[in-house]
Amino acid sequence: MSETRWKTGLETLDADVVAVLTGPVIHVRFEVDLEPCAPLLADGLTWTPVILKAGALAAMAAPDLHRMHGTWRVLEPAACDVGVSVAGEGLLAPVVVLPAVDRMPLGEIAGLLAERAAVARAEEARSHALVNAVIPWFPFPWLRRALVRWLFSSPARRRRMVGSLQVTNIGLSDADIAYVPMTAELLLVVGAIRTVDGRRRVTLGIQASHLKLNAVTVRPFLRRFREVIAQPELLR
Repeated sequence: MSETRWKTGLETLDADVVAVLTGPVIHVRFEVDLEPCAPLLADGLTWTPVILKAGALAAMAAPDLHRMHGTWRVLEPAACDVGVSVAGEGLLAPVVVLPAVDRMPLGEIAGLLAERAAVARAEEARSHALVNAVIPWFPFPWLRRALVRWLFSSPARRRRMVGSLQVTNIGLSDADIAYVPMTAELLLVVGAIRTVDGRRRVTLGIQASHLKLNAVTVRPFLRRFREVIAQPELLR
């Protein structure tokens, strides 16, 4: 039998965050041949740290794109902190932030990501319980969303929450690519890795507000990303 119930606090907060962060963004889709980096996997690595570091190096090569805008100030990050969405129970997956990925060896990236993802998953149930207890005390949607807007209005707070580059791997769902109409910062969407004519390839999307992403600012990002994938010694 069909049933109608009240939303949980977590479902309510998810909806508020989606409402605040959804808006016009520019989405640029590009494809990369990963085969030159295949030897790196012989060290027991997965493709994830390879793509994270390539994205961080590309972001550092595109300062106009990597710049973080606030209401009155902008933040020019001296390093690329990468936020990685990890599989979780809610609509909005937990994000773990890895500092200065552009300066970190691949093995260290893989180890730190595994460690922090495990902690995030372990703490997720406790975080959900806290949200479910607190949200009912804020019954007005306009008030909750004003607080969410305030939270995301500061580049420094956004950097702590999602990094200066956020990466989400929708390839885990076997999708080639996705357009995500909500972006807290600069977002790199990673699709499923496919073998085409004997070579592993991946489709990615980079997206952000038009305030920072356009045909000029994205060019050095794409150029550097492809360059480091083609020359894997730059990733070690």
